[in-house]
Amino acid sequence: MEGSSSHGSGSAEADGIQRDIATRRNRIMRMIQRTIDTDDSSNGSEDNNNGQMEEEIAEQEYETADSSPVPAVVDPALELELFEDYIRERESAGTEIYNTELPTEHAYLGKLERVEGVDYLEPGKTYRLPIYSHHSIVYPGEIVPLMLGRANLYNGGSDDDSSDGLKFGLVFEDQYTSKGRVYGVTCQVYERGDEGESALLKTIAQQRFFIVRQSQERRVEVKILPEIVLPDPLISSCSNAMARYAYSQQKDRLNSFKRMLAQTSVWPKFVYDQYGTDEVLAKVKRYLSSVKITSVPTDPIKLSFWLARNIPLTEENRTMIFCTDSVLRRMLIINKALDHMWYFICKRCDNEIANYNDIFAMSKQGVQTSYCNPSGYVHDTLTVLKTKENSTNTVDRLSTEFSWFPGYSWQITVCANCRQHLGWKFVATKKNFLPKSFYGLSGTNITVKSHGDLKNSRPEGRPTSAPTTSSATANSTAAGPADDYYSSSSDDDFSWY
Repeated sequence: MEGSSSHGSGSAEADGIQRDIATRRNRIMRMIQRTIDTDDSSNGSEDNNNGQMEEEIAEQEYETADSSPVPAVVDPALELELFEDYIRERESAGTEIYNTELPTEHAYLGKLERVEGVDYLEPGKTYRLPIYSHHSIVYPGEIVPLMLGRANLYNGGSDDDSSDGLKFGLVFEDQYTSKGRVYGVTCQVYERGDEGESALLKTIAQQRFFIVRQSQERRVEVKILPEIVLPDPLISSCSNAMARYAYSQQKDRLNSFKRMLAQTSVWPKFVYDQYGTDEVLAKVKRYLSSVKITSVPTDPIKLSFWLARNIPLTEENRTMIFCTDSVLRRMLIINKALDHMWYFICKRCDNEIANYNDIFAMSKQGVQTSYCNPSGYVHDTLTVLKTKENSTNTVDRLSTEFSWFPGYSWQITVCANCRQHLGWKFVATKKNFLPKSFYGLSGTNITVKSHGDLKNSRPEGRPTSAPTTSSATANSTAAGPADDYYSSSSDDDFSWY
């Protein structure tokens, strides 16, 4: 009997503790909800007061009805844990993940008309195309927004005057040449509109080429480059029937099959692996997981260009990838690049700006996308969640005008060391947007270095953010980013070749 009595007393006390915890949690929830409601709507203060009175009455009735014995004190740590759980519930319920489709629409250009048709040119053949000069590499598959001279553009169409939309070329003469060649990429217009003397265009880059014969005319002769996809070095030695069998198997069985084939060849399997894509694809998978990208092209050609755009690469490697016709060679270059830990640095002073693991995709196209400013200058913009502490400063006020990311305002960002324009800080205009803020770094003014190169190149005793410019220089460059964002650079960067 005594045991039964003590068990009943313990059960009642446990029930009382649970009721007390629930009461305190409900009270905290109501207090927070009152604060939120007061902030969201100042006009409904009278209704809120009535609601608060009703809640207090209900609370008093609940506490009066509860006559069970409860402990006088509840563990503060438990109460804090309940409070934090509630805050997390509120945040997860009220947040809105940003739609990465929006930046790809380039809505800041206004309403444009759709242009139907896609015209691919035959590799190895020569064509005459109108050419514009561009300041950075554009890979096939990229969407490039442009503002070009309307009269020159529409008068410089293709020779056959086809109705499937306008096609022209972008060339990278100033910075990217190989063996004396001038390389470029064809661009197909899929949306266009007019604004004054400018033509507003949304284009997609399609095929690589090099200029066969240079000319001062608007149209020049270009040769379309091929895209060479080599077969697997081991399976290509098999008969067609065996190759079909191999590719129809699961990945583990395919590897076993390739090991068996290697035993019949002169070289061991690891030699063939150096000329395959299995290793680089495994590294790419880990990289994409770290930057939370889930959708990538599956076609080998498109994937090689997409990776060249979305992983940290030196300008030399970017050039090599663009100029080579072999997809396998591109993947091998990317494979070596993924072995390094990269930093993004200011091109002018080598100040460390961001780590590679801070990059993320705000656009469905990837982590680095082209956007056009009001003056027609195209910025290759890399999105990062944050910059290194004390590496950047923001200038001027936040603005939503011509924002590349709908729902975000922008603010110019400069290097804290040399005042070079680096990009923009974007801040959400809605409280429940995620991310709440991020940075867009302009590819024109940043570059990459590996961790080892960065340590070796830094002078001893000099901090990364040590000022190296005089006050006069700093003052003169402080206005640079604003001028850069709105300056009319289109004549230099988009001119007839």
